[in-house]
Amino acid sequence: MVLVMRTEEGLFGSNALCRHMAWPMHWGGKIKDGCLRCPLHHTSYHPEDGSVNEWSPAHYFPAYGKLLGKLRKPTPLKTYDVREHEGYVEIDLNS
Repeated sequence: MVLVMRTEEGLFGSNALCRHMAWPMHWGGKIKDGCLRCPLHHTSYHPEDGSVNEWSPAHYFPAYGKLLGKLRKPTPLKTYDVREHEGYVEIDLNS
């Protein structure tokens, strides 16, 4: 699955599952403060390169977030080159 997002900087593509606990980002994920935020534990990623901004902070229960964050090491999202061409969004799955 690929997630395509549009920010003020342009179009970006990434794998659609959070790298923390494989939660589908399209089930409530949002772009907040320039980062894609997972709806489950609030892990956030930079859309342009998939790097981790915050790893499992679970803002509502920070101690819980720290514990869950230790289950997996911080891992970036795989990103894809995306462009808009003649009204279509094209994704390079080989990038």
